[in-house]
Amino acid sequence: MKISTRLSWFSVLSSLLAIVSVLYITAVQLSVVAQKGAEEKAHLMLAERQAVNKYIEQELRPRVLEILKNSGENNPEFDPVWMSAPYVNRTLSGYLQEGEFKK
Repeated sequence: MKISTRLSWFSVLSSLLAIVSVLYITAVQLSVVAQKGAEEKAHLMLAERQAVNKYIEQELRPRVLEILKNSGENNPEFDPVWMSAPYVNRTLSGYLQEGEFKK
């Protein structure tokens, strides 16, 4: 086999190896970026849920109960279902699953 033929084969194989290496590195990097994005989104969703729970427990419920006490309600510990954090989270999840808020 001539040197030029060997050199051509070596060039082709080197090029293919370089292309495969670049594609592999790109795929790995894209996977890492996608995982970081998913983690950030999950943390944001968790923070939003915790904020909703905190608002219900520390702002909404005490104010409603205070209004009920001031209005002379016999049972001031009235706790309607719409004031529970799990109910609000289920309702918000249902809205999101319906696709009502998709871009």
